[in-house]
Amino acid sequence: MLYTFVLSLFFSFAQQHNIKTSSAEEINEIRWISIEEAMTKTAQNPKPIMIDFYTDWCGWCKKLDQTTYADKEIVDYVNKYYYAVKFDAEQKQQISFLGKTYLFVPSGNRGTHQFAAQLANRNGRIGYPTITFLDASGAKLAAEGGYKDVPKMKNVLRYYGEEFYASMTFNEFLTKQALEISAD
Repeated sequence: MLYTFVLSLFFSFAQQHNIKTSSAEEINEIRWISIEEAMTKTAQNPKPIMIDFYTDWCGWCKKLDQTTYADKEIVDYVNKYYYAVKFDAEQKQQISFLGKTYLFVPSGNRGTHQFAAQLANRNGRIGYPTITFLDASGAKLAAEGGYKDVPKMKNVLRYYGEEFYASMTFNEFLTKQALEISAD
């Protein structure tokens, strides 16, 4: 009787204060964590790291959040195969990664964080959104630039998440995917 009373008080309190009472299996969003937390977790349970570099003014970044990152299959896949990091490329907070300290570098009205400049760099340029994939040791595998719709993102996530990059190029992977689909 006392147990039932305490349980009903908890749920009543949780409802009034918007506390989520769903189980881990019911998570409908990507579990974003810091790069420091991702490195700690991957040391204990190795998985690749996916870093979404964004800015608050980037329209395509917002679209990525509202569409692709809201898709249940994408959410489930990212949460299963990756440690996901969302990184504001203009944040001012100093961070440490693999023994190196990274700072914000002002430039005009804005600026860029050194961590973003290092890991979101594609051929000497940086744009947003950029999704960078790291292996479990923190080594950069690739930086994928631009908005990705759900079908494109599924391919990219699978390519890095299931380590197809170790045995084939991305184009070979896409060809293999197309052949598997046509065989079904």
